[in-house]
Amino acid sequence: MATRTLTVVFTDIKGFTARTSRASRASMLELLQKHEELLAPIVASHGGRVVKTIGDAFLLCFDSPTNAVLCGLRMQARLRSYNRDAVDDARIGIRVAINTGEVEVVNKDVFGETVNLASRIEGITDAGEVYFSEATHLAMNKAKVPTSQVGEFRLKGITEQVRVYRVVQDEDLELYKKVIASEPPAGAAESAADVEAGALSESLVLASDQQQQIAPMRRSDPILWAAATVALLLVVGVGFLIVRGVQYRGNVQRIGQLASESQWGRAFELIAALRQQRPTDTDLVAQYESVATAEMQDLIAAGRFERAAERLATYTDQYPDLGALDALDRQLRLEEATALYHSQRSVDVDAAELLMEGLLEEYPNDLEIRSRFARNLAFNAVSPSPVRALFLAREIVEAEPGTFRADPEIERIVAGSLSHTDLQRRYPELLDFVVRRYGAVAGAIAIEGIDDEDAELRANSRAILSRGGALTSELEFRFYLAELLAYDLGTFAAYRDETLDYFEQFFAAGVPADHLALVPSNAPLPPTLRNRREPGDRAEQVVGTLFVEQFIGQLQVAASAADGNVTLRERAIRILQARAR
Repeated sequence: MATRTLTVVFTDIKGFTARTSRASRASMLELLQKHEELLAPIVASHGGRVVKTIGDAFLLCFDSPTNAVLCGLRMQARLRSYNRDAVDDARIGIRVAINTGEVEVVNKDVFGETVNLASRIEGITDAGEVYFSEATHLAMNKAKVPTSQVGEFRLKGITEQVRVYRVVQDEDLELYKKVIASEPPAGAAESAADVEAGALSESLVLASDQQQQIAPMRRSDPILWAAATVALLLVVGVGFLIVRGVQYRGNVQRIGQLASESQWGRAFELIAALRQQRPTDTDLVAQYESVATAEMQDLIAAGRFERAAERLATYTDQYPDLGALDALDRQLRLEEATALYHSQRSVDVDAAELLMEGLLEEYPNDLEIRSRFARNLAFNAVSPSPVRALFLAREIVEAEPGTFRADPEIERIVAGSLSHTDLQRRYPELLDFVVRRYGAVAGAIAIEGIDDEDAELRANSRAILSRGGALTSELEFRFYLAELLAYDLGTFAAYRDETLDYFEQFFAAGVPADHLALVPSNAPLPPTLRNRREPGDRAEQVVGTLFVEQFIGQLQVAASAADGNVTLRERAIRILQARAR
């Protein structure tokens, strides 16, 4: 048995099964012919060989992994160009999945673990995307194709996690534009086996002119007549088989119609009946996968998670190697966790957190899971964890800034975290991220929050403005004034000594008049004046030296309040006496 190292490519048409249920045979044949007309030349020009076609799908092989990935990129670009001018029913969307490794070659077909893994990757690939394995990523020339990592996945039948990459199809990216503008790889087409015209659609075409090739024969010629009779019987037999084949294909299309009507049970029954007729038909496996996916998505959308889990167990028992099982299980847990987070019950939030932690452990590099977890942590109404959400947001944005940095919900997570923890003191690495990635957004918040009543927002605002070089003298004064008026600096303040040191620097020259105008007319006396210890003495000196006129009314009230705080009354009397002198 011959083995070769090849790059295997699977492609299929998005929503093909559903389309067969509502379109005529002629229109589907036209769609398949257009699909082949658009893509087969690209396969040939990149040195690809069509191993076989499975309904709406290609199984291709390439000697060069770089050519395989470039082929996938150009196929998607060609379809986007075609779809821009096509009517809705004529548009074609495909997904492309690629893997590289050793395969067994038997009668021009390919088998083995490499082919199986490519099929599994196809199950998690989105329409319009080109996904490929780490083996392909390592073997290809990465300087020729723009790529990024999708994440790590546990795929059915594969013992280890699989790291998956994708082609970055950004029309503003220079490398992508260079690939699209360039010619296919030199010499690739010459080395490729021919891609036969009609390879995808020929199984749907029945020749109508074969009978005309039988010349008229005389009944008097017994030998020729006998031969003609045998030929006629063969034609009738073939015709019978053709009719049965057409009926069979009609039943396959009926599966899609039942699924579009949400008649899941009848669709699965029909699949089971057809499998008895043709147990090796891979189309039926694809149909089963399509119906199972549609049923699961319907159950998940309806919030019937327990029922969805039961159905998933049934799919696993019946088709343990089904490529979509992992993706369906992941989707089920992700959506169930999100629904639990939104239930506003603490027990549900705890359950949701367990689900999300399990998903993170199983898919540590899956950015969608991290993104969903961050949003759920930040925005649930029971026990939000904005700082933990910010840690996740940082990982997501740093991994793919082009995708996530401008996401408005990620910006909300960043803004919300500024009111919960003093990042400068506790998580300086998070503050670095906020300033570096969201300097403009955070800076606008900081200007408003520099003297906010929320101590964490106030501290973060000062740190953000300071790091960005935007902490003006006026903004700094507003921050320290808010600190002075908010807390007893002897018992609670992260910036106690710093605040008192700041105001003491004005003792000699006095506070600038424009800064004094920032003191509210109804501002309360600093709470530290109530403190008998050394911070209270320093606060008394600050008020008595710098702010007597601003607090004169409050000092007079405190000095005459017989039932008030004794320490505050004594300090107010001393300040007023010193002013009178």
